[in-house]
Amino acid sequence: YWLSASDAALVSGAHLPTHAVAQPLADWQRIVAALIAAVPLALLLVGLKQAGSCFQMFSRGQVFTLQAARLLGSFAAWVAWAALASLLADSAISSLLTLGNPPGQRHLSVAIGSEQVLLLFFAGMVWLMASVITQGHSLAEENKGFV
Repeated sequence: YWLSASDAALVSGAHLPTHAVAQPLADWQRIVAALIAAVPLALLLVGLKQAGSCFQMFSRGQVFTLQAARLLGSFAAWVAWAALASLLADSAISSLLTLGNPPGQRHLSVAIGSEQVLLLFFAGMVWLMASVITQGHSLAEENKGFV
């Protein structure tokens, strides 16, 4: 996408006005922007790996375990970091795309979209689920002591 899309499409995707880029984007700008844009995705993929491990434990019937809660909490943390990285990446890309402009005509776009808000909300909900599992584990251990 970053190598083949038009300058106008990339500028629009960076929440900049269409006239924000004074000259054609250089190949290095496109490559660096692609790398920056990949960071939130990479963080999300690490989180999905944690979720996969957690769901494997669930499939084996290991639901109320500390390890399952840790994995689920780790997934929530990686999702939250991905959302925050997305905010920073969008701002960095907007600066990068206008770096070739003369001083005074460069832009820094800061935008918070529903995607980031939804990811943070989702991460919070999953973190709460991990907390419930931790409490469930404590209750299960307490019940074992009575038997």
